[in-house]
Amino acid sequence: MFDNIDLGDYSAESLREPIVLVDKGKNKETHIVVSPQYTFEDIIYSAQRLNDKLFQGEWDLYYVDPETKKPIPVSEDAVLSDFLAQNVDTFYWNYKLSRFNAKKNKQKQKRSFTANRQSKRSNTRNYISKNSYASVWSRIAAFLVDIFIISMISTMFKSSFLTLIMLWLYFAGMESSKYQGTLGKILMKLKVTDEKGGRLSLANATGRNLAKGISILIWPVAFFSGKKQGLHDILAKTLVLEEQENGAYVG
Repeated sequence: MFDNIDLGDYSAESLREPIVLVDKGKNKETHIVVSPQYTFEDIIYSAQRLNDKLFQGEWDLYYVDPETKKPIPVSEDAVLSDFLAQNVDTFYWNYKLSRFNAKKNKQKQKRSFTANRQSKRSNTRNYISKNSYASVWSRIAAFLVDIFIISMISTMFKSSFLTLIMLWLYFAGMESSKYQGTLGKILMKLKVTDEKGGRLSLANATGRNLAKGISILIWPVAFFSGKKQGLHDILAKTLVLEEQENGAYVG
């Protein structure tokens, strides 16, 4: 099975060339018609948009040398035209190398493809509208809802340890989940993000909630913060954003 995508300028037929990308781990290939001036980072990123289940993980792309028949790694910034000049038009993701070669190749890789892709996405979301910062009153309303919920959780478990685990899962777990907020925040259309509008890791969300023990003593600081941050948000470098009329949190 294979997919087809066409990248490049449709007005310049002579400037586009067909290539094949093979994900060895998934046993699936993607056929692409693309400008020779594209880098492989751009090509793989575009192929991922076609099928987000292919070409995942750290950068792991190779081609097979026509003469030696040995796999040669391809870097992210390599340009397609250099390979087409050698009559190479097929490239392999997750090519199985010997343990020695795999270790040697891994040492040569300085950046992972995943980090590059996340960096690209973060560059598109760096701007956060001032209107997106959640008001203190909406945060208080969300907190009151959460107080009601956690009081119910507390009565469900006789063990203090189990109660703490459930509270951790409720706050840190939900804030680092795809919902990016507790039930109270979801009800008030709020979500917790990092300073670039991105999703929190579980560790970051845990640190944020631990810092609430200090923050609750001087919670009015959020009234005066330009980004409506509580002390725990400042310490954890997080934001609480409010959904706007157009359904967006940032813009």
